[in-house]
Amino acid sequence: MPYHHRVLTESEQRAFEREAPKVIQAYTKPKEEDLAPASGNSIKILEIFRFNRTFHLKLEDNRPAPIKSIKVGKGKWISNLPNITKYIKIRHQEWLFAGGENSGEKFFVDLWDPKALKAFADPNRDTHPGAQLLRDWDKAKQKEKDKGPTPKRKRGRRSH
Repeated sequence: MPYHHRVLTESEQRAFEREAPKVIQAYTKPKEEDLAPASGNSIKILEIFRFNRTFHLKLEDNRPAPIKSIKVGKGKWISNLPNITKYIKIRHQEWLFAGGENSGEKFFVDLWDPKALKAFADPNRDTHPGAQLLRDWDKAKQKEKDKGPTPKRKRGRRSH
């Protein structure tokens, strides 16, 4: 799939610079009393990524992680942990792009927020623009794959 990149126009750059602090603020930990209520006694959010070799991130949150099993067929279950990881990665990328690392604030996302819980159960319900973009890319890749291989042109001499 081709990758398209362009430089932002001056007005787009100014708009980005205005919005960047809002993005950083959106992923800053609120006061404990403002966090969504958590339930369960599973692994702590703080430890979710301790053993993940491809994504190292420490969310400073001592509540239990909302890890659950999702039924995907008769007698078949999968963990929602990959959905949680994807949810966090998309928002972490946005925070990084907005300059979050240089903001002096630590990245945080509330995994017990009702919108987050819906996205963990069904990633298609994640309304974040980055999640939508990934779904669109996946659809485009699948469409290309479904087309099948491009027939090769025969080489040789042309008859005149």
